[in-house]
Amino acid sequence: MTEQYGQCTKELIKKSKMKNKLKDYRRNVEALIKQRDLCKYYKTEIKNTINGLEEKYYAGLIDKRTFSAYIDKYLEGRQPQDWYSMYDYHINECNEDIMSYEEKINEINKQFVNKKNSLAMIFTVIGIIAL
Repeated sequence: MTEQYGQCTKELIKKSKMKNKLKDYRRNVEALIKQRDLCKYYKTEIKNTINGLEEKYYAGLIDKRTFSAYIDKYLEGRQPQDWYSMYDYHINECNEDIMSYEEKINEINKQFVNKKNSLAMIFTVIGIIAL
């Protein structure tokens, strides 16, 4: 009986650890999604800002020197493609990490389902034996 109690306690501890891992993985996925969405937002912001400045330039509202100064200051001396590449890299990294965590989440969920199925089988067998 004591052995069964010890086994039950170990299972509860293991289940609790798995639930904590599951929560951590889900939090990480949420954080990565926010980070990915922020990168997408900033990438779009750069495109929109450049397009807006180009429209002002072509409409004659700002001269070439002012346009170049705004662009240079806004892009911090980099080319737009440098920023796009950086954000694309971070977006891809986030997507890869999200997929990795989702695989881990699915694996833990499978373990929970397998444990539930095992318990159902045990109670079925106990019920049959009791008859």
